[in-house]
Amino acid sequence: MMEWASLDLMAAMASGSSLREVSLQDCVLDQAEPRMLSVAFSTLVKLDLLNSNLGEHQVGALFSLMDSGSTL
Repeated sequence: MMEWASLDLMAAMASGSSLREVSLQDCVLDQAEPRMLSVAFSTLVKLDLLNSNLGEHQVGALFSLMDSGSTL
């Protein structure tokens, strides 16, 4: 159940969110598309992903986002 709630949250954030800080500790995000994560997190300033079970491609997408000059 938590996995689908996490994916629903990512989809909502990717479609335009005013959130600036998010804690996703212990949320299962391993099924999230790397591109969706990049879009969802692109406007954040602070993000906590402790125990979120991210895969290699998802982590790569997040590092690319940070390297691109985002505020994260």
